[in-house]
Amino acid sequence: MLAQGARFTTKWSHTPIVVEGSLGEGANGTVYLVRTPLGQAAMKVCNASADVAMEWALLTSLGQGANAFPKPMLIDDGPPEAPFFYIMERIPGQSLGKVLAQGDFALVSKVFEKVLDALVDLHQTGYAFCDLKPENVIVTTGRDVSIRFVDVGGITRFGRAVRQYTPLCDRAFFGMGSRKAEPSYDLFALLLGLLTSATKEKTDDLSKLDPARRLRLLEQTMQRFPVEAVPALLKSLQSGKVTTALELKKRWSDLPDAKKQIQPQHAGKARTLRRTQTASQQTGAGVNRSPKGRARPQRRSRMDWTERLMWLSLGSAGIASAAAWAVLMGWLPS
Repeated sequence: MLAQGARFTTKWSHTPIVVEGSLGEGANGTVYLVRTPLGQAAMKVCNASADVAMEWALLTSLGQGANAFPKPMLIDDGPPEAPFFYIMERIPGQSLGKVLAQGDFALVSKVFEKVLDALVDLHQTGYAFCDLKPENVIVTTGRDVSIRFVDVGGITRFGRAVRQYTPLCDRAFFGMGSRKAEPSYDLFALLLGLLTSATKEKTDDLSKLDPARRLRLLEQTMQRFPVEAVPALLKSLQSGKVTTALELKKRWSDLPDAKKQIQPQHAGKARTLRRTQTASQQTGAGVNRSPKGRARPQRRSRMDWTERLMWLSLGSAGIASAAAWAVLMGWLPS
């Protein structure tokens, strides 16, 4: 591991590098934010030189299909803490995973279309992304929404076995298909990433179940998912009606706008929950607050009929008792 502030000079090109922090960890290495003579960049450090060489070759050879990926800048060797690495363009923005956590599905909808466009370009080169989890999609907003992919370690030529994958985005994990690199594998990964972002089950817990049981839990998640289009598209993939990114994008475009938005019943529940939480915070769970902050019980606005009858009975008894004492004391004639 490289500590923040670490400095070193590369072995072959003698480029000075300053480590400014960690950007994340992948299946075969760690990515750091670094400062180079050309500005900020991302540095992928691997333990094996073969991993660095393979990823570098992919980034430099994919051509048009690599437009969504970081641009390669430098490959070199470093100190014992970073023996093999390459430096690439740093991609600013937030991950699709964070966008999903914010519940901004209007933005997610735009990102979805952008990801499909990028997959069309990638698949034309004969490769699949494979490890297409929400954390590997970086979203940039501004005048327009754009997306870029990070972590190229899972890119695999069509027909070969998938090397790197995330279980919750892997169709084979749910018994929905093979673990073979092909266009549909990426499409499953994209939709599964959206669906499982809403599930409460953890990967470790699901791993203890058989694929059939995992699939049943996934189907329950599909029924609860607030946007109808996502489960509908996954069913199209399962049935084999959709196999390419172009076909999936067309089917998405053909769906009514209402199915691409959060359904009213889900939005209503969210609003009700927020109102309940706000009211609870304001009233202090059933008490009013005095100006000085002390709690006092809430007053009941109405008195029910049983309480009125009770007070009437007590009043009548009191009057009768007083009259009896007055007679006894001679204050009133008997």
